[in-house]
Amino acid sequence: MAKACGAREETTYYALIECTMAKTFWEAMKVITRIKLPHLCPAMWTVDILDDAICKEWDRCVI
Repeated sequence: MAKACGAREETTYYALIECTMAKTFWEAMKVITRIKLPHLCPAMWTVDILDDAICKEWDRCVI
């Protein structure tokens, strides 16, 4: 299924991390909570969030 932005496929990763609205949301969260979304691998992003080396426990709770 095509996205409203015209890209071919909408994945959960795209919707939560890459789309324009998601990026705007994460930028606002960085200002409000001082938490920056870590660099996440598109194929393993859910595992990355649970990895203490990539995402701190408090950040993980907020995210």
